[in-house]
Amino acid sequence: MKTLKYIDINSTGLFHSGFNASSLLMMSEIYDKVDYYADESSALSTKKLLKGNFPNNITYIPIKVIKKNNKFGNIFHHLNQIYNSLKIIIKSNKSQIIYFNYAPVLAIPFINLICKITKKKVIITLHNELSTLQENSTFRYNRITTKILKNLKEGQKKWAENLYYCVLGEHIKKNTQKTLFSEQLQDKILSFEHSWIFTKKNKIKKTEKDKKIGIIGSVREERWLDDIFSFRKKIQSDIDITLIGRIFCNKDILIQNGLKFIPGADEHFVSKELMSNTIQEMDFIVFLYPTNSYKFVCSGALFDAIEEEKYIIALHNDCFDSLLKNADGNCKLFNTLEEMINYVNTIKIEELELKDFSIIKNTLSPENQAIEFKKELEKIKFIL
Repeated sequence: MKTLKYIDINSTGLFHSGFNASSLLMMSEIYDKVDYYADESSALSTKKLLKGNFPNNITYIPIKVIKKNNKFGNIFHHLNQIYNSLKIIIKSNKSQIIYFNYAPVLAIPFINLICKITKKKVIITLHNELSTLQENSTFRYNRITTKILKNLKEGQKKWAENLYYCVLGEHIKKNTQKTLFSEQLQDKILSFEHSWIFTKKNKIKKTEKDKKIGIIGSVREERWLDDIFSFRKKIQSDIDITLIGRIFCNKDILIQNGLKFIPGADEHFVSKELMSNTIQEMDFIVFLYPTNSYKFVCSGALFDAIEEEKYIIALHNDCFDSLLKNADGNCKLFNTLEEMINYVNTIKIEELELKDFSIIKNTLSPENQAIEFKKELEKIKFIL
């Protein structure tokens, strides 16, 4: 029997629930038995996205994940990560595959040592950790975490034979192999596309001709805010622009610049249902990420737009080019912001003829990605 231990030592509540649910379902398609370790609050969110029940071959095993609410909470969160990670690995047998859906970074040196001694098979998924390895990166971890991550790049660490790392997308794998990972790790990088559990949508027929633009994602003063303001000034004043996500900046600044947002989003995270309903009201979704962004990470906001079957307008970048190649005419990607703005100002709503989203939804489904990832696991003999 092929058995995998799916370990989530990072998530609580709704944190990355879309990825957690889709990747868990994907693993259940590959392996005969999956032991799912997660905090109860995260497991409930995951189960909800799996229509209220885990597949029959998934066994849920509760563990405690400490929230990072403050400085001390952050410290105990990481110490608890180390404890849970090592406890589960030590208690596992050699025939079981151990998969971390998020990297327990501070535990990596210990995991590497245990893998060397016991020959146990481990896969660690990397997310934002890759950003700190970029040249001139503004993304920072603490000193110890940064030092551990730099071992991925500097090549001074000897890695266990059965320890592998996983990234979300072939485009990320290519980019990281070129610039981020040491020569020792070149053959230790696996990848699968960020999958998603999509539902069947009934398209809403809009009757009004006024354009409504949605911009999905959390809004912070240091992240894209100037770009959003600039975009608003260059877009016709009669076009509504709504920010769909958590607001971390002063809401008065947004109002002064003619931007709408979901009521209450400046005080708390927006529910999945409210976000879904707001996206449905939009004519199209605009992404203002620069062309050099998303080389090493994937955009969760993009999946929200695909889920609600909305026309997508964005600049070319590696992530969007890769994920939207099967969008079948439901997106428009530009080389410059000026080209995008001109298109938004001149396009008529009635000209937006959305095609069937089933192709891209099927491509990015857990079931389809399981078929592709299984091939990689067979190459490294993590499936026999």
